[in-house]
Amino acid sequence: MRFATRIDDATLTVLRDVRHPLCALALGPTIEFGHERRLEINWLPVEVPALRAPSEPGADDARSVLHRRHRANMMQREIAVYAEAQGLTLVDYYRDAPAPLVRAGWLWVREYASAAALETFIREAFRAYGCGELEPSDVDAVEAIIESAAPDADARTFRNWIESEASGVTESFAAE
Repeated sequence: MRFATRIDDATLTVLRDVRHPLCALALGPTIEFGHERRLEINWLPVEVPALRAPSEPGADDARSVLHRRHRANMMQREIAVYAEAQGLTLVDYYRDAPAPLVRAGWLWVREYASAAALETFIREAFRAYGCGELEPSDVDAVEAIIESAAPDADARTFRNWIESEASGVTESFAAE
């Protein structure tokens, strides 16, 4: 079978953490890539370690400390440049708020709504978290994103799902 005849059935699995600025920078290009290539994207939430802020300079800093600080400052400038180029607002690159409810909302939309609704949810969750509007542990805030992203789905059932079916999922997210 030729590759060209199978491309329409291809699926791209993508793991993203709503809290990580590099994931936010890659979101738009990933969506665009999937649309251009007519790929189905299998979006999965994941938790990755947060970026560490550069340390404050000290009089007796070792050379390795100076290099780590320089690399962290360079990464911060690079994120700022790419965020501006994409029109993204990322207010705190080092924010490390627990987000198990956002990941659970992501999985709920993935299960109970359309692929288009999931893409909308992911875009809005990244936007809201990046600009500091989203408190990721606030079930009302996550439910509001679900309601706007998936108007055909009953977002109120999200709370019941969290309490029953997703209890193990949110506990495992919290343990990470």
